[in-house]
Amino acid sequence: MGGGAFATEVLRERIDNGYGFAIRELDSGKVIVTYVTTNGPADKDGIKVGAEVIEFNGLPIKDAISKADASLAGPFSQEPYKRYQQTRYLLRDKLGAEATVKFVNANGQPQIAKVTAVAERNSYSVTSIFRGFDSNALPVESKILDSGAGYIKINTTKILDSGAGYIKINTNSDDLNLIIRLFERALKVFTANGVTGVVIDMRQNSGGAPLGLAGFFYDKEILLGQLQYYSEKTGKFENEGLRQKILPNVNQYKFDKLVLMVSFACFSACEIESYGFSKIPGAIVVSANSSAGVEAEVARGQFRLPDGLSMQISTGRFLNPDGSIFLEGVGVQPTLKVAVDEKFALSSEDVVLKTAEAAALGKTIGGGASGTGPTYAAAADSRKALGTIKTLEDVAKEKYKDNELSQAGKTYTYTIGATSAQSLMWITGWCATTQAILDDNNKNITYAFSMNGKPVDITQFAVLEGKQGTQFCKLYMASVSNWPKGDTKLETKVTFANKINDGTADYPAGTHSYMYTVTAP
Repeated sequence: MGGGAFATEVLRERIDNGYGFAIRELDSGKVIVTYVTTNGPADKDGIKVGAEVIEFNGLPIKDAISKADASLAGPFSQEPYKRYQQTRYLLRDKLGAEATVKFVNANGQPQIAKVTAVAERNSYSVTSIFRGFDSNALPVESKILDSGAGYIKINTTKILDSGAGYIKINTNSDDLNLIIRLFERALKVFTANGVTGVVIDMRQNSGGAPLGLAGFFYDKEILLGQLQYYSEKTGKFENEGLRQKILPNVNQYKFDKLVLMVSFACFSACEIESYGFSKIPGAIVVSANSSAGVEAEVARGQFRLPDGLSMQISTGRFLNPDGSIFLEGVGVQPTLKVAVDEKFALSSEDVVLKTAEAAALGKTIGGGASGTGPTYAAAADSRKALGTIKTLEDVAKEKYKDNELSQAGKTYTYTIGATSAQSLMWITGWCATTQAILDDNNKNITYAFSMNGKPVDITQFAVLEGKQGTQFCKLYMASVSNWPKGDTKLETKVTFANKINDGTADYPAGTHSYMYTVTAP
């Protein structure tokens, strides 16, 4: 909905005053300060960047965030994006309003500060999902990264310092012919320079018209959603035309790695374009979160009202073959999730891009944060490596019998010696005698992974489903290498919510913990 000048004034009143600091909620649930305005209220009361916020106005910080009104940033189709905006709007208030903040600075003791809202917008602007966006840039930019991978941002054409190819697509609503020509020009430049990996940056593309650019990389059709409109005659949604699809382009460009970056700022047609890229075999989607998940048909739902007001509603929907809604409320999901931890939240670097670069070169960064830790192979490479490299258990000193591993509430420790470059398979999963039993078992099984005490998202593991010998299995695996000097600690937790039977034996409810210590010289 567009509110014209009235909405602009309402928004200005809502965001113009703040307490001089910004916060970020981490994957762990911890909330930390990521920005402090110099000489602002928070700064004067001793709140430092990196401080953990414990309470706000007497409420546990997580509850305070949940109660924050972020409706001006909505509507929201996904809870994670709503919550992100709530962390921003929690710290906006009327001029002169007071708030009590309980916090702990690094290596300090809990403190309480009473801050007063002043006229300042910096602490709000620095957390914008469109921060740094250049509205005057070309629609597509590209360059070659130092790594040798190509990067495309639908915005303009460059080559990153690392040698990777990079394309940033800023918009799908500019000169559409120009977007296509700039995009293909980047691919030609990358090919001429021997680029083997390409990164496509869709993180700040707010949509327009989907162009099917994935057709430059794939010689087969990529199916999209089936458009439907509600019929008052039948009282049902009826198909409008054939199911939409991306067609292969006459000119095809092949790269060893194709990596896509999305964010909450990727809306509508950006999501259709990104979905196409994500369906190219072997493509890797790198992000700390999904795209916005707001794809819907609104062409017939545009309304102009008096005084500069407007309203947009969805009048059609797109469906997947199984009847579920296409992208809406889900978005394009990362296959390589960048962990939102303290290092990520406080880094001055573009951690997502660094992770994408590494993936474009055939490896992903351990924990999704920096280049110093172990690296995970791309999902496709992990699947290929299954059976060709040893598992962590294969090379561990400790060996456990099957009857020992079936006990609930147990912790199993493994000590492993490895060279820095050695690839080892980190693997877990479950098997059963039939697919139906496996599906039922998996409803009661959850997995949690960590590296050096920090959570590792399950999306960083390749998934293999199907019949393995006489068993039906669902396995999670990651080929890990580049072990740093000293100890790296990995942990897998497998929790059975209820007693299960795999078709041959009963297994009690409880958590199994597998602790691996990998030591490299």
